[in-house]
Amino acid sequence: MSNVKIISVEAKKSYYLVTTSINDYKFDEDTIVKYEVFNDKVYEKKEFDKIIKYNEEQIAFNKVIRYLGYGPRSKLEIIKYLKDKGIDNYKPTLKKLIEYGYINDEKLACDLVNYYMELKKGPLYILKKMDEKGIDESIRQKAMAIYDKDSEIEICYLVSQKELEHLSKYPIRKQKTTIYSKLQAKGFSSDVVRLTIDKLDYIDDSLDNLKKDYEKLLAKVSKKDISEAEKKSYVIERLMAKGYEYKVIKTIL
Repeated sequence: MSNVKIISVEAKKSYYLVTTSINDYKFDEDTIVKYEVFNDKVYEKKEFDKIIKYNEEQIAFNKVIRYLGYGPRSKLEIIKYLKDKGIDNYKPTLKKLIEYGYINDEKLACDLVNYYMELKKGPLYILKKMDEKGIDESIRQKAMAIYDKDSEIEICYLVSQKELEHLSKYPIRKQKTTIYSKLQAKGFSSDVVRLTIDKLDYIDDSLDNLKKDYEKLLAKVSKKDISEAEKKSYVIERLMAKGYEYKVIKTIL
């Protein structure tokens, strides 16, 4: 069996360039230290193949560590990352990452639930985020136990109250549809959204806006070649589409 001789070991910025009697390699520092790689050292080919394998795993491991520096990742995200980097034999790296605690989908799922609850997001939004990360459904459901129905109702109400502060200039129907859309976009369940909509105390200061909208529509419809009855019907329809109630519209006609 042929041997492999180390010709030179040159330190670069993030790796060691190892020139051997058969090829050049980029070695990780840990590989250099572990296998005492230095000039003129000779290895049996079988042993050197073992060093190459270890080095590849070290490089893969370090790539993932740098990747994790941008934020926590799920097991599936890390597998995809390694494959994208051309590392098909990712299982040894994955095993090491799990052993060292760098991969823990159960903890990640719980952290995501707590994080998005702080951001006042609904459970459906959080489930979607976990699904995007490829977290297993059983893990997702277990983590969501943190976010019980009482918590959802409380958070949903707080979000609604904040939204409501800026909506009094609109008719109540418009306020309700606006809040409903906001809450659904934030991932709250439909039953909790409806419950919250019914609990809120609305203030209707929309009369001034109604008058302004009425004048604008009147000016617009006056240019149309239609009957007065049709003009009136047009204005009423457009105002109702904006959320104004018919009985209130009648008071300014």
